[in-house]
Amino acid sequence: MKYKLKFKFILMTLLVFKSFAIELTEVFSFTCSHCYNVEAQVEQASIAKGVTFIPVPLYDQQKLSEVAAINAYFAAISLGKGNLFKRAYFDAIFIRGLEAYSKEALIYALNQCELNNKPFFELAGSKKVTAMVNYAVSLAIKYNVTSTPTFVVNGTTFYEGENGIQEIFAGS
Repeated sequence: MKYKLKFKFILMTLLVFKSFAIELTEVFSFTCSHCYNVEAQVEQASIAKGVTFIPVPLYDQQKLSEVAAINAYFAAISLGKGNLFKRAYFDAIFIRGLEAYSKEALIYALNQCELNNKPFFELAGSKKVTAMVNYAVSLAIKYNVTSTPTFVVNGTTFYEGENGIQEIFAGS
């Protein structure tokens, strides 16, 4: 019941907030339980009118399995399935108990999104997706965030932790 009330508050705030335009960047990690806990609120904020949403996943660029998952996430975004992929990937880890960045977690998320096919994998390795990933990496470096989730409004104001998203919309 507590979560339903919070969720309704966020939705009502977003309706009021729609007359404002903001750029909302979420710095998150697929291994962060706090990021998982706020995912429903982040998803609603990401699709709200007047909000330009920029996801910045933190990951180890030296580990191929992590690069593959992040590329798949940005490919899903380019197909309009970013929120679905993110939710499915979080579920693979926090509900199904699969190891983060494992092949099994990635396949689970892809199957949930109906993206486990050759054209999708070609898109995930494309220049378009590489450019999206590189932009997110540049923001991660620019913002130098050390904890997740962190929300950045208009590139200047930082809100950390699970309550960050609520703090942003409470001030609107």
